Amino acid sequence: MRILIFLIITILFSQNIFAITVINEIMYKPVDNKEFIEIYSSDYKNLTNFIIEDSSGKNDTLQLAKYINSNYFLIVEDDFDYSNINASIYSIGNTIGSGLNNDDDIVILRDSKNKIIDVVSYSSKFGGDNGKSLERISFNDYSSDPSNWKESNTIGGTPGTNNSILNINFKDLTINEFLPDPTGNDDANLPNGEWIEIYNNLNQDINLEGFVLEDNSGKKITISNSNTNSLIIKKNDFSITYMNGFSGFLNNDGFEKIRLKYGNKIIDEVSYSDSKEGLSWQRINDAWKLLKPSPLKENIEEKEFNESISDIEIIKIYTGNDNSVSFGDQFEARLEIYKGDTNKNSIDVWVEKDNKKISKVTNFNVYHKFVNYTINVPLILDPNCNNKYEEGTYKLIVEGLDVKDEKDIKVEGFDDKLCNKKIEDKKSSENFVTTTSKIDEKEDSSETIIKNDVESNIQGKVIYESSDVKAKNSGSYILIITLLLTIIVILFRKSL
Repeated sequence: MRILIFLIITILFSQNIFAITVINEIMYKPVDNKEFIEIYSSDYKNLTNFIIEDSSGKNDTLQLAKYINSNYFLIVEDDFDYSNINASIYSIGNTIGSGLNNDDDIVILRDSKNKIIDVVSYSSKFGGDNGKSLERISFNDYSSDPSNWKESNTIGGTPGTNNSILNINFKDLTINEFLPDPTGNDDANLPNGEWIEIYNNLNQDINLEGFVLEDNSGKKITISNSNTNSLIIKKNDFSITYMNGFSGFLNNDGFEKIRLKYGNKIIDEVSYSDSKEGLSWQRINDAWKLLKPSPLKENIEEKEFNESISDIEIIKIYTGNDNSVSFGDQFEARLEIYKGDTNKNSIDVWVEKDNKKISKVTNFNVYHKFVNYTINVPLILDPNCNNKYEEGTYKLIVEGLDVKDEKDIKVEGFDDKLCNKKIEDKKSSENFVTTTSKIDEKEDSSETIIKNDVESNIQGKVIYESSDVKAKNSGSYILIITLLLTIIVILFRKSL
């Protein structure tokens, strides 16, 4: 038995199965034009005479420039400032290989006997083409797997220390809200269907590409451009990942668990059971409550949901880059509406100041109770060609279902073309009326009324005559007829 145990231990250590030596970080496009490659090793203490090689086939033999008792080893070019880096430093001359390519390249690490220790094939598609390095996520995964590399969180990377992407813990990046049972189709494409909101409590922006959401059954969703509102989650801000048609991820009934992972590291996880349609689970002071959804917003306990009460909220006013609209402009407002237990359907939207409307009222109906609606509503401001309105801050008001919301909107300037057109139309109309009046004067304009209709005026039709004019015209007709009859009678008698 002792011999067997000895043999097993000998085999294990001879194979170095507990040893790790990998390419851990690559800076291929630095802002200061000084590239570096970081090696992590729990096996070696000295990499002198090791070889680094790129896809061109050019290789460099590592020469120790500074020794530090550390698991990190940094391969640097000449003139690289490593004075404040806590790692062993190895110099290789003017360039690493032929210079690390900015589009894609291969990095090969060999030991002093020319045996390949690790190989990484990278691409700018991994990230890191903006002064940030590429950092390895996991030692256990294949070195060239794109999902095992991520752009560092800081300019200049993290040479000689833990990769920045591994320094995230549950206090920094958390699952903040999720909607397991939305109204309608759970498997709908974004922005509908199920979703999970993440909150960034770090003091720096985080790129979420490559992070993974996992449920209790092991199903995984990798966060990417195709399923999130924003891959870059700013400090103290939110990002939503949509299931986007991925079926069966968030259970509506029974126990479920959600994990936020990066590589093999669990960043945060939450458990829940028995959801309710149209309500989201929200983190309130480390407790979870079913509330009216508040995507991309702070969870506020006072907004606890009451399904019988309707709610209207103006989410956004699309005013353009200058954050204002002009008189005569058409613009849109994005509304979120929840219809509770009410038989009222009508909703009105308009713009006003001091109870004076400066827009047409846009009206629409919502018919189904206990349903959340997200609606873009168009509005048109009055042109203000006569300057009866002042520029300044007005109120966009939405009212209906016994509730109301309002939001400030800046209104400045007016549409010159629109007003010029109205002035031209008005001048044209005035010129026409003058001409018509001159014609009417010949016939007695006081007795003839012309309808203000362009087509009728052009054709010269008399739309209405007064009773006096009708009497005069009738008398003339009778006189003419009488004369004609008299002439006929005279002629008839003479022929006899």
